Amino acid sequence: MLGCGITAGVAPLLFLQLLHQHRFYTANLLLGPRWMAVVPALVVGFYALYAAKSLARVRRPALIVSLGCFAFVAWSWSELHELMQADAAWQAFYARGDRMYLAGTIVPRLVVFGGAMATTFSMLAAWGADAAAASAWR
Repeated sequence: MLGCGITAGVAPLLFLQLLHQHRFYTANLLLGPRWMAVVPALVVGFYALYAAKSLARVRRPALIVSLGCFAFVAWSWSELHELMQADAAWQAFYARGDRMYLAGTIVPRLVVFGGAMATTFSMLAAWGADAAAASAWR
């Protein structure tokens, strides 16, 4: 499932970069090194999931680390998208030397997408469930 999620995430990223080149790259540059931490956070998150699957004694701490890493990535993507849309704020953001864009729309955006993710995952899990196991719940 993790591999499918990664593969499914690449095409929308490339499409987003194609549609919003100027805004996407400007927002990347404005967020600076903190934005570059997304890739190491993903690597640590994936290895933590692997450790949780393979090593029973570190399962809970590894899951907490992976959740933290993936939450950071989700926050960073939402923040990047909101900064992409705020052309008027770019000059002041750069002049202040800010590295975090705190818009009031970031948290609601995360809540909506988190709910959509949970719903989609639940539907896919139910779809892939065994028919006998599904009938046992009825």
